[in-house]
Amino acid sequence: MVPYMLWGALTLSQLFYILVGYAIAQPAKEPVESSLVMVLTGMALFNLGLSVFIRHWLTQPKQLKAQQDPPDVLMEKAFPLPINGLIITWAVAESCALFGFILTLLSGEIQYVVGLSGITIVTMFIVHRPRRLRFDEFR
Repeated sequence: MVPYMLWGALTLSQLFYILVGYAIAQPAKEPVESSLVMVLTGMALFNLGLSVFIRHWLTQPKQLKAQQDPPDVLMEKAFPLPINGLIITWAVAESCALFGFILTLLSGEIQYVVGLSGITIVTMFIVHRPRRLRFDEFR
């Protein structure tokens, strides 16, 4: 139950970033450097990809397949994933939305937080849900 509560809180926080960004963002007096936008967006997407990699690395599918135990025994031993590992993947994924929030505050344009938070929410639902994996997902 605790993993679901933490996952839900970190996923819903993306919506708060959007709401706060919309409420307090004011047009910048000077436009933000395009290189800064590209660097921060690149860092955000890198962190999102890193969170997916860490999640996959935590499952270690090759090591599980190499063991001679039946699939149901492997699932009982390896899952659910340790909560500290899950929290790390969720926090790294959430940093993508934080970069969007920072860009919104710097530029006054809401599309940064909406876009990067949207990508983060989709990733949280598709990749980072706290669930048991099936053995056939390792193929």
